[in-house]
Amino acid sequence: MQQFEKGETIRLEDGRSAIVDSFLGEGAQGAVYAVSVDGQRKALKWFRKQPSERFLKNIRKNIKDGSPSPTFLWPEALAKVRTGGIGYLMPLKPDGCYEFTKFRMAKVRFSSFRAIIEAAMNLCDAFRLLHANGLSYQDLNDGGFFINPNTGDVRICDCDNVYPHGENSGILGKARYMAPEVVMGKTLPNSYTDRFSLTVILFMLFCVDHPFEGFNVIKHPCLTEAFEQRLFGKDICFIFNDEKDINRPVRGVHRNALTMWPLLPEELRGKFKEQFSDRIINSPQERMTEMQWVDVFISLRDHLMKCPHCGDETFVYGNQPCLNPRCRKPIQVTYVMEGAGRSIPLIKGNIIRFERTGVPSGVVIDKNDASGLLLIKNLTEKAWTVLTPSGKSLSLAPGGFMPVKQDLVISTIFKFKINK
Repeated sequence: MQQFEKGETIRLEDGRSAIVDSFLGEGAQGAVYAVSVDGQRKALKWFRKQPSERFLKNIRKNIKDGSPSPTFLWPEALAKVRTGGIGYLMPLKPDGCYEFTKFRMAKVRFSSFRAIIEAAMNLCDAFRLLHANGLSYQDLNDGGFFINPNTGDVRICDCDNVYPHGENSGILGKARYMAPEVVMGKTLPNSYTDRFSLTVILFMLFCVDHPFEGFNVIKHPCLTEAFEQRLFGKDICFIFNDEKDINRPVRGVHRNALTMWPLLPEELRGKFKEQFSDRIINSPQERMTEMQWVDVFISLRDHLMKCPHCGDETFVYGNQPCLNPRCRKPIQVTYVMEGAGRSIPLIKGNIIRFERTGVPSGVVIDKNDASGLLLIKNLTEKAWTVLTPSGKSLSLAPGGFMPVKQDLVISTIFKFKINK
């Protein structure tokens, strides 16, 4: 494979030129360089071997159609064919984003549960848009994306394997992330197999262990191809399967899964059990869509807040104790705000988000007097319409406060009613 020196010029098919700045790294398919194009910093992937004309034709089509989401480090231009191969231009990953493999190896850690939830939502939303455009990624694995551990911002790379649903790039995927039907040779990668791989990644985001690597796997210190086909294909078994305990996580080996699983709300644990059940594994078209996952993570975000006793993050469902083992004090919830299929506990300090984005809409504070009354502050730039139990309509200006009282309704975007 050709190596480029700093300052070398590479011509692009769209008429521009890329000036090589530095070498960034390499993988199985080729090397990646930081380059400058028209004064902008970009990345250039150069293939180790000359791809097929079909492969290049597909990349050209994806370049013409454009990226379905800014989350993808999408091909922007092909380099002109030259001695030594060919490559393509793509966006450079933002500073502060790290390859997910570093999270798995504990070299990088998320700063909060909120950042994990945002990362999960960003991944799901990107694949929702990809699949909505009739495309499939076909090779989602732990080396295919970068995450900012503080914000949950995500960038997905290796987008040259993206093909229309029903067509295949020639890549089956990475072992341990492929859907069982691909492992067993029953089908080629498609949007449904993408969803299986996505669910594996989502589990790993929260539990930092693989959902199918329990006792069954570690008792085979040398995972031959035959063992991989059986353990991740025909005999695949979720480590927390309620009906089969043959592949449980092993103490001293799977510390992350054993620590994190009990901390997750039952709502999320139930979805993983369902999606990794024999029924869903064998019914690819019944796998959860990306939008269904987003709804789950919105609910998790609604219930994630700081404990009023110790200040640590905790999930609040009813009057349950804080997750912090050094606290474990019960958190009293007197009022909840319900609407648009959501239920948001109202306790001091809780951030309220009316829309699906992470932008705060309001915050719960106390009145700082003997009454103990809670207030909601309007953090948006628009006035809210508030309906009283008697049907009177009031306007709450940006920065204004409203009391937390039963049967008050905020009907700005969705109707959220406060219940006791």
